[in-house]
Amino acid sequence: MKRTNFILNGFLALAIVLVFAQCSDNNNAATSSAAPAAGVAGSSNMKIAYVEIDSLLTKYNFWNDLNEVMIQKEENIRTTLNEKAKKLKQGAIRNKTSMENQILELL
Repeated sequence: MKRTNFILNGFLALAIVLVFAQCSDNNNAATSSAAPAAGVAGSSNMKIAYVEIDSLLTKYNFWNDLNEVMIQKEENIRTTLNEKAKKLKQGAIRNKTSMENQILELL
């Protein structure tokens, strides 16, 4: 879960960086430094971009493929972990019974 959250946060940060990179304009920076007295008239050249992260993530095929791979890996890890836990429990039960049998033999 933390890994998926980390990936989503990474994509969000990347989208924000891309939005800011698209909004910056070299011509706008040159005119604002040359004419600082323009005031409000200079702010009409700003571009505003709206990005819907939900639609971006659902339409992004690479993300969908990675998400499927991550889900499969998660399921595989979960099954192997459950198998190892089952083997550990069986080993513990086997050791407990052998210890009990050895104690009974000593009596």
